[in-house]
Amino acid sequence: MKLRFPPTRYRVVRDNYRGYEAQFKVWWLPLWIQCSPSSGSAGVNSCISLNDARILCVKHHKRRATMAQTRSQAGQVVAQFSARELEAQQ
Repeated sequence: MKLRFPPTRYRVVRDNYRGYEAQFKVWWLPLWIQCSPSSGSAGVNSCISLNDARILCVKHHKRRATMAQTRSQAGQVVAQFSARELEAQQ
């Protein structure tokens, strides 16, 4: 049986800098965190329009899903490589 956790939630709030800020909340953390505009950046995520903030939420969600998929496949890739290596040595 595979454990299923509640999905990450996203929201857009008004801010005083440019207008709108994209935020996300994971199930185990009681506070909202701002979505970063790029993977390694801690820059400003304030957007001029509501649509831009929604697009940022979608990009952030896709990036998190890709990272989770990569982590879950890491063990499988190593196992396949090890099996092929063993077959080649025989």
